[in-house]
Amino acid sequence: MTLDVATLNIVALLNTTILMIVFAGVLWAYRSFAATRYWLSSLAAHATGTIVLTIGTAGGSEAAVAFGSWLFAIAYCGAWQGVRVFYGKPPAWRAAVAIVALSAGAMLALAAQDRPVQGIATALVQVVSVALIVLTVLRHPLRPGGLVVVGGTALALAGNIGEFAANLVRLAGGAGPDPDVTAWLYLAVTVGGGVCYVGFVLMAFDRLRTQQRNFVALVSHEFRAPLGVVAAAADNLSLAPAAGDSDVRLRVAKIQRTVKRMSMLIDNVFAGDRLDSWQAPFSARATFDLNEVLQAVEMGSDSDAAGRVSFAYGEAAPVKGDRNLLEIAVLNLIQNALKYSAEGSPVRVALSRDPGAARIVVADQGSGVPPDDRERIFLKYYRVAGQTSNGSGLGLHISREIARQHGGELTLTASDPRGSTFCLSLPTDRRRG
Repeated sequence: MTLDVATLNIVALLNTTILMIVFAGVLWAYRSFAATRYWLSSLAAHATGTIVLTIGTAGGSEAAVAFGSWLFAIAYCGAWQGVRVFYGKPPAWRAAVAIVALSAGAMLALAAQDRPVQGIATALVQVVSVALIVLTVLRHPLRPGGLVVVGGTALALAGNIGEFAANLVRLAGGAGPDPDVTAWLYLAVTVGGGVCYVGFVLMAFDRLRTQQRNFVALVSHEFRAPLGVVAAAADNLSLAPAAGDSDVRLRVAKIQRTVKRMSMLIDNVFAGDRLDSWQAPFSARATFDLNEVLQAVEMGSDSDAAGRVSFAYGEAAPVKGDRNLLEIAVLNLIQNALKYSAEGSPVRVALSRDPGAARIVVADQGSGVPPDDRERIFLKYYRVAGQTSNGSGLGLHISREIARQHGGELTLTASDPRGSTFCLSLPTDRRRG
């Protein structure tokens, strides 16, 4: 396949322009990260280099081509500073100034030399700058963004080393590679640079997600402690002599219900954050019987749920995954059934097993779900219009995500004015059952 270098330069210019616009938006979103400022400055140098290189190629100016290539090297040097700052290290100003000063001096000294000599110098500076990025990233645990950066820099390094070798051949008096090969080498450098900036965006996004997860964990902990105190106080009140008074008893029950609702909301938010994270959501992968999950949910039920919910256990149904997450999923389904059905109406929970799969069915006698909302109810924060019950719109969404993370599914299998039936299906562990 042949490549037209001039056309390739135009494509590279458009690509860099798009990256510049996108990254400017990312910088605004992640403006709290100092590293993004270095990466944006680096991208500006990269874009300027692409413009100069395009003009130089179109006009046949070797000086413009050399200057554009030198700007690429400076862009990578700036990106290296951003990588250092991202990993908590101070910018290496002395090294950066030395690279810029020495390379600029070399470019001025070689301005009158032939193109191969200038090409060797610019390729060498680019190789050094790109290698610094790779070495810095590889010294830290590789996350998705870091892997993308390493891949982009590897591609750019391959292109630069190829250009370095090609110019050496020309300098030695050889014909050098075919123009088509030169175009492919330039394509590798250009695409590799673009991939690097995509990796920088992913690194910033990953850092933001990590901060968010840490914040959610901190808030969850800070809320759980006082809720535990309130719950213990309510339990003590229910055992006190004054609890015989009907008014006191009702107030204590209200406190207990409120604490339970708040605890469940915290569990849902924390579970949702774990499911949305880049890491595997299962903190404790293990094989266990789904009957044990139902037993744990039943034992933790309050008096209202205990009087309305019936549990029908089935044959052993071994599954592999996170027991706590599955308990949250089942509890969400039960609470949803209790909330949206008439007070005192029964809710049935049954476990059954088919070859290769286990099913937990939760059926209520509520008013049902409108046909247009039967898929929307699984969306995050979605609530059916006209509902007056308290809710966050998280329960069904999180329960479905938990099911899918375990290789299963959560569906609304039946719904009419007489009630709704939800089915949580999970693959069974064949080695255990």
